Amino acid sequence: MKLFFIFLFYFPGLLFCQNPDFTKLKAGDVLLLPLRCQLCSAISDESNSPYSHSAVAFKWEEKWVVVEALGSVRSVSLNEFIKRSSGAAPIKILRLKSLAKLMKDDPDFERELNSKGQKKFAEKFLGLTFDHQFLWDNTDSGGAETYYCSEFVAKFLNTFSEVHPKISPLPMSFKKDWDFWQNFFEGHIPEGELGLSPGDLERSDQFLSVQ
Repeated sequence: MKLFFIFLFYFPGLLFCQNPDFTKLKAGDVLLLPLRCQLCSAISDESNSPYSHSAVAFKWEEKWVVVEALGSVRSVSLNEFIKRSSGAAPIKILRLKSLAKLMKDDPDFERELNSKGQKKFAEKFLGLTFDHQFLWDNTDSGGAETYYCSEFVAKFLNTFSEVHPKISPLPMSFKKDWDFWQNFFEGHIPEGELGLSPGDLERSDQFLSVQ
């Protein structure tokens, strides 16, 4: 019984929904996560999806890690990522169809993808600033690009030549919770600007859902 309560303390969301089989995880898979916060609820509401965060999974040095733009662009352990789930929906695994085909045809491809992903992330993305303005090509005061979660997912995956077609942004809408966004963006809502939400990734026909 004690172990049961310890499990619930660390993984509270798992009591209410069944997460996917993470043994099926592959390099480059996108993870969609439901989070609990006011901003998270607004994102979910606008995008018609229970998911308010997205990230990418890789296996580096024999350990599964998740790379994400949250606070900054960083990597966390898979377990740490899972523990953040609100439990409002199962964590969802998405796999690009272009990568799934290559993994099926070439047994060495996933190992190569893990290696390239680690190098690209360290050299081009690690430590960059989170973009609170949700603009597709935003930069900080020093000219370095800033990222929000789904923008990072798309742009990071697009650096791999094997990803084809490239993941493209879509016009964003903030009309459902306009008053909230007015306050959040201090009057400068990027209505109609190009961008991506976790819901856009969920609905994209470029991805397969991994059960």
